This record gives sequence, structure tokens and C-alpha cells, in this order.
Amino acid sequence: MQRLYQAAEYSPWLRVYPTRDAEQGVLLSPGSGSAKAAMQQLHSQLAQSYSSAGKVYWANRLWALLYWQPVYLAVSSLHYEHVVIDFLAFEQFIQGTSISGFRPLTVLSLSTQPSGHTCISADQRIIQQAESLNALLQEYLTCLQSITRISELNARGLVADALLTAINQQALSDQQKQQAAEQWLTAMQLYDREGIPLSALNYAPGTSSPLLLQRRSCCMHYLRDRHDICRSCPKQPESKKWQRMLQP
Repeated sequence: MQRLYQAAEYSPWLRVYPTRDAEQGVLLSPGSGSAKAAMQQLHSQLAQSYSSAGKVYWANRLWALLYWQPVYLAVSSLHYEHVVIDFLAFEQFIQGTSISGFRPLTVLSLSTQPSGHTCISADQRIIQQAESLNALLQEYLTCLQSITRISELNARGLVADALLTAINQQALSDQQKQQAAEQWLTAMQLYDREGIPLSALNYAPGTSSPLLLQRRSCCMHYLRDRHDICRSCPKQPESKKWQRMLQP
């Protein structure tokens, strides 16, 4: 996993901490008795820091903080290192009003051939990784719902957005990215009741590049500042959204 850890260093917020140190923040461990208390503390800090944004923003911001590292690591580890992370052992750090940094990752055992190559296909690895990631995110969501109200459909849609954003950053062709997006969305069951995917990678109308994220869910950032709307916000008129997303 060393190559993945080094690649993650492009961001000052995404890094591995080999040891547990109080200065790194509060350790959030799935299944631990302290997980809910840690989430409650972070929720209170968000409410204090962004008091005018309201409960809907606090809930969705906390959710985004919980899933962003696991989702990025799940996609990158599989497509970059070809390994599957065991998220039942995943631990990350709460620092103030953010979550950044994580403990060394545990890789799930994969059956191998005598040559050392894995016996399972890329599709099977995605399914296995999605199962592990889904278990962690469902645990997070259940705990969050015991603290505050949040739309589960929108929460799942935000995970779909994050997954496809991570896929779009991989060194793949556009066709490979769209294929991977479909595989991940299916494995994670990120579709609505009508069977429509909660997010997609598409070209803007009349263009053939670049591949852009077509969102259906809202992160609620505009509740902090109604003049600061995300480029890809689905609340915008379609024409305005595509125009903004194509801007350099």
C-alpha cells in the first residue's frame, strides 16, 4: 500500500498516521462505543461554527466528512494498487470541524495463483470492495441518524457523487471511467426506486470532452452562503450548470 499512501500525499488532508497520537485528533473507529460520542461532538462543533446554516447543512456536512476518505481510498486502492481494503478495521481522525488522516489500512486476503496474480477478476474485486465499503458507510449512517435527521436517498446520492469523482480522477480512458462508474454504482446499489443511477459521468450537451459529473443530490453547501453555489449543483438550471462546469 506504500504507493497509495504516497499518492494520497497530494492532499494535506488525506494521509496515513502510523501511530496513535492525541495531536492527530479524535480517533473514529467503527463499532467502538465512542464512535457516537465522537460524531455528536463533531456535529456540535459544526453547529457552533456554522450556526446560521441550519440543521440540514450540519447533518449533510457531517455525512460528507465521514465518507470522503473511505470512498476515495476504496476507489484508488482498487484501481491504483489492485487491492481491496477491509473497512471493518478502518479508523480515521476528527480534527476540529473536519475529518482527515487515517490509520494504516488493512487489505482483505485475496486467493492467488502460483504466479502471485489474484484469481478474481476486476469485477469481482469491485463487488468485494463495495461490500466492505457499504458495511462501513451503513454503520456511519445508522449512527448519524441516531443523532440527527438526514435524507437517506440524498446521503446515498452524495456517496455516488464521491465515487464517480474519484473514478474520474483515475488514469483511465473515458470509456473505462464510464464502465467503472456503472460497475461501482451497481455493486454499491446506488440507484433510486425507478432504477435510475444516483449519479453519472457524462459529456456536456454538444461536447465530447471533458467527462463531467452529473449530480442528482445536493451537499447543501449553499445553506452556508446562498451566493456560493457549487458548479455542479443540481439545483441550478441545466444550461447554467453545464456552462459553469465547462469553465476553466
